[in-house]
Amino acid sequence: MNPRVRILAILVALGVATIPVPVAADRCPCGDLLLPYFEIGLPATPFEPTTRNVTATVAVGNCGIVHEPVALRVWSNWGVPVLSVEVEIPDHGVFTANLHDWLVLGRLPGRQLDAAELAHLQAALSGERSAKTGLFYATPVGPSMAAGYVTASLSPGHLEHHVLWGDFFAIDPAEEDAAGESLVRLVDDETRELCRRHLVRFLEGGSFDGHTRFLVWTGVHGWPSSGPEPEFPLPAVTCRAYDEAGNFLLTVHRTLLATQAVPATELASLAPFGWLECDTDTLAFMATQHDARQRFDVALRSFCMAQLGAGPGPGPGPEPNADTAIALQKSTNGEDADAPPGPVIPVGGATTWEYVVTNVGETTLLDVVVTDDPPAGVVCPQSVLDPGEAMTCTASGIAVAGQFSNLATAAGHSEADAYVVATDVSHYFGEEEVPPQPTGDQGCSPGYWKNHAASWPATGYATGSTVGSLFTASAWPAVDGSTLLAALDFGGGPGAEGAARNLLRAGVAALLNAAHPAVDYPMTSNALLDAVNAALAGADRDAMLLVASQLDAANNLGCPLS
Repeated sequence: MNPRVRILAILVALGVATIPVPVAADRCPCGDLLLPYFEIGLPATPFEPTTRNVTATVAVGNCGIVHEPVALRVWSNWGVPVLSVEVEIPDHGVFTANLHDWLVLGRLPGRQLDAAELAHLQAALSGERSAKTGLFYATPVGPSMAAGYVTASLSPGHLEHHVLWGDFFAIDPAEEDAAGESLVRLVDDETRELCRRHLVRFLEGGSFDGHTRFLVWTGVHGWPSSGPEPEFPLPAVTCRAYDEAGNFLLTVHRTLLATQAVPATELASLAPFGWLECDTDTLAFMATQHDARQRFDVALRSFCMAQLGAGPGPGPGPEPNADTAIALQKSTNGEDADAPPGPVIPVGGATTWEYVVTNVGETTLLDVVVTDDPPAGVVCPQSVLDPGEAMTCTASGIAVAGQFSNLATAAGHSEADAYVVATDVSHYFGEEEVPPQPTGDQGCSPGYWKNHAASWPATGYATGSTVGSLFTASAWPAVDGSTLLAALDFGGGPGAEGAARNLLRAGVAALLNAAHPAVDYPMTSNALLDAVNAALAGADRDAMLLVASQLDAANNLGCPLS
């Protein structure tokens, strides 16, 4: 998917399977299906829709001859189930779930999540502490970003039916961008989809200037934690990197979450093009996403060595050594802010990150680097660390609004090219300065403004301006085309239009009061326009009359104008 889409609610596409080994049995229906990884942007407040009509769907089909009960579960990237939806799929039927509706708007089949339920779900998937339980369920992947995976399973008594198949789509009409693929079959034995040895390419140059990410699903089942770090054993991967000429580059060993997107720079960074041979200590799914920044991307499943009959065991190249190790401790403005919110920083204020990198092994570390996302440009005083030696790297930036998190990575290698990696997350909250709210106790009535046109110029508004130039009233053409002066003489009436007329009579007077420098009105012009237009847009009679009554009260506080 286009990376511009990912800041909203879009799945990270896994691309078309291009593994050239014909194993038809691997594509037959089964009882368990998997969407290995998703990322969906979350709004600032629950139930707030995203700004574009983005669709992220998971479809599950039943090719059997009877109705089948199916459980769709959403899991955090720690492998903790956070949402379960039971559906029944008719014979030869298909059920489609829109993850944006589920996770952003709380719209589930047959019910709507309440505010507390949705807040818990979003916190559990974005790595924030849940207000409901006080626990963490995931590692954050970015500010206001939910990540995890989805499974679709037949009920326990139906697993032997092998009738489920499915796919996913991610579509963004505004960007003319879409991707889709078949869901992965969850089975107990190695297949071309799930295996322990994976071959994948990395593309870090040429047209692919947006870099490569490795998407890895290990399926480990974790549990919630009282802190932001998982408190259960994590699976591991060992990768050997080669360039396209076949030259060995390095070996990297690292732990993994239940599902994770790992930048290629954390596993292979010594050549622009090459490939990895990765061994996981459990059955896993692996794919690559090759990105051409702001233009296109290509995603491919890994090639499973099991399909070639390869036996277990490492390929050439040195294995990681227990004596080679690195540690990273990151802070934001002096605080070890592993958990949100972290320090509160005014929007636009200076933000300083410090990264203490320590060689906690028994061999010298070479080419030690620290990266963060964002910021770019982490500065370190040296690149070699002797055993037990530490250094402090720094980076700086400007605080942005809202909850912010970033994940730093420290990497290095021994003289034997055993590579080690450590990561640490940090947070801050960018606080916007709230302008003082008016506390005025003055207001002039619609009758005053109707009969005192000489007072209008000081407000900046003209008697002949149309209602539609300031207010959202296009649903009622006769109202929309009236002048502001005429609106002050609006009467009420039945239905939504009658309520809109009442609201606009009070709203025009309130706007003139708020804009006049000699009237100490208890609302600003912007706040007033927002409130009136929101009520008009909803076209709900009761809501419009409520706002109208509030403005009428303010308009009759007492007029200081003559």
